[in-house]
Amino acid sequence: MPNDPDGVLEELAPYHQDIEGLVVESTYNQYWLVDGLIEAGFWVRLANTAAIIQYKRLNRTDDDSDARFLATFAYR
Repeated sequence: MPNDPDGVLEELAPYHQDIEGLVVESTYNQYWLVDGLIEAGFWVRLANTAAIIQYKRLNRTDDDSDARFLATFAYR
């Protein structure tokens, strides 16, 4: 996925109506992504993985397992 606001929104556009919400992992420069997604009408949660105790207990961490965990965690 592109690392710029317009590119991200373009990638998500075909799925916009089907997406219930998005979770963005808190990073140094996540602000532009969160702001752009909210302005485009997405429901967005910001996740600080360093503060999520359950995240530290994961047996494996890669992009796929992180995404599954954060998606599940967002709806608790």
